Amino acid sequence: MSSTGIYGLSGSGIDVDSMVKVGMMSKQNEYDRMYKKEVRQEWTKEAYANLYSDLTTFTTSTMSNYKMSATLNPQTVSSTKSEVATATANADAAPMTHYVTVNSMSSNAYLLTGNEGISRDGTEGSMYLYDLFDTDLLGENGLSFTVSDGQEEKTINITQAQIFSNKQTLNDLAATFNNTGLNIKASYDANNDAFSLYNSSGGSANGIYMKANDSAAAALLKSLSLHAVNVDSDGTSSLSEGALQFDSDTYKETYSSNLAITDNGITYDDANKKYSGLSIDNNAVEITWADNEGKTAEIKVGDAIYNGTWAENEDGSKTFSYSSSTSDGLKTTSVAYALTISDSAGHFTASGTSTTTITDTSKKSGMAGTDASVTIDGKDYTTDTNKLTVSNVTYTFTGTGTSTMTVSQDTEKLVENVKQFVEDYNKMLDKLNDMYNEQKYSDYDVLTESQKKGMTEEQIEKWEEKAKSGLMHRNEYVGKLISDLREAIYTPVEGVDGKYSTMMSLGIESKTDRGHLKIDEDKLRKVLAEDPDVVYQIMGKLDSDDEYSKNGVVQRISDVANKSMKSIKSYAGTSTEVADGSNLGKLIQDLQNKMSNFKVMMNAFEDALYKKYDKMESAIQKLGVQLGYITGGQ
Repeated sequence: MSSTGIYGLSGSGIDVDSMVKVGMMSKQNEYDRMYKKEVRQEWTKEAYANLYSDLTTFTTSTMSNYKMSATLNPQTVSSTKSEVATATANADAAPMTHYVTVNSMSSNAYLLTGNEGISRDGTEGSMYLYDLFDTDLLGENGLSFTVSDGQEEKTINITQAQIFSNKQTLNDLAATFNNTGLNIKASYDANNDAFSLYNSSGGSANGIYMKANDSAAAALLKSLSLHAVNVDSDGTSSLSEGALQFDSDTYKETYSSNLAITDNGITYDDANKKYSGLSIDNNAVEITWADNEGKTAEIKVGDAIYNGTWAENEDGSKTFSYSSSTSDGLKTTSVAYALTISDSAGHFTASGTSTTTITDTSKKSGMAGTDASVTIDGKDYTTDTNKLTVSNVTYTFTGTGTSTMTVSQDTEKLVENVKQFVEDYNKMLDKLNDMYNEQKYSDYDVLTESQKKGMTEEQIEKWEEKAKSGLMHRNEYVGKLISDLREAIYTPVEGVDGKYSTMMSLGIESKTDRGHLKIDEDKLRKVLAEDPDVVYQIMGKLDSDDEYSKNGVVQRISDVANKSMKSIKSYAGTSTEVADGSNLGKLIQDLQNKMSNFKVMMNAFEDALYKKYDKMESAIQKLGVQLGYITGGQ
């Protein structure tokens, strides 16, 4: 409230503030009525928001669980040998027996320091990298090696500064592996002085492979004495005989074979020192040699000409040597030929060998995991894990051997799920009934700000608890939702197979006049023994045309709740936010605008009252002056 002027100087004795307060009383009462109505509407909107939130959880979480076939038609699988295989089945699995043979188990690639331990070039037992190998091998940029998990590869670089200045250890090396982003886990066991690398994904497509890009890296990796951990079909494991090697010879493969020589009547031209009349792999061969210090020779094979050398053997025969080499940038194939020609009284014979060396610069040292090999119902399968899903049954393999697996309905689990459904339904229905029938306390209205000033916080809290009671009493949306939920339970489901079509036939019926359900477990078990599919038919059925009478109870309840939520959203929104376009939100905004405008009018009316009494005070003051003049101040 505003005030103007200075009052009481005339000695009139008028209490202007009290007079203004009395004059404003009717306006203040009118404003308080609007305020109380606006606050009550906000409370109501909050109650709707809470109801909407409860229904959202009820439909998207609670009821959604009962739409899953695994809930209304759970299956169990028994195994004659759980040490060979166990299994789970989803609701679509046929109740039948499966025959499983596990030939071999899946394994993961695993490298581990062998019994010889980590070798060191420096202090025994040291964890520092510079003690593991000859650091004179380090290049200017340190060392580098490539590591792969079978899916992708990364290059690891370790600088001289990291090795010497930072004094990196085996733990740092393990961290470097782990930070590559590859599916490889590295660790160093200080207690047993062992380094390990493990690929967390099994199967032959996943492994651990490494390649040294320089001699220092080869020496470091070699010092770890890594062996492949091999897993046998019976589940036992052993280390590979030798540790992995990383020097340049590791990437070479060499093999020898006899040359395919055809003797077409070998002749020799002594004047030109030339042999002819033979072929290798059907390619005509001519050999011309020179009696010089270098013992050179020219060997022509088909259209190809090779520069080679010759040597005379003890028996007088001559061996001619030459080589060829091809490369695709990564793999180089070198072939060394040795062709021997013998002379026996003018009769020439030839023999020879070829030695092939393949150098593959992309090749890495390491190992792959192994795939599991199983036979299920006569059909062979491989899998990179010890799990496999076939015909809606998920098998977990635990060892080699044979097991018989039987799929059947899990009756106990199903009964528990139905009991939980009844509990969840009752919880929601009871909450709605409590809301619908909650007592209203007409003597407890919204408190105004002036009323709150004379109360403690505890008094205000208790008062407003009573004032908020019954906000949804006999609410039309809540009442309709209760009615629709009960109808969804009691209406028979059309089109089901068998003689059961209602929840009552399953042993589920109301025990109160408010629709609170109870369940007869014995009756439910008896019905399930007669018709195992009955619960899924009545509760979980989905009609292709979404016809209410043909949908199962769970779908009906979800549809009813969603329809109610749609109506609530239109009328009251989904939160306490006023500017949400809902009807109730607009009503609250209108009340707030009216209150704001009325407040402006009240301030103007109050100012007018003060101005009125200001004039009265001025008139009384003038009258007092005049009276004093007439009486001479007496």
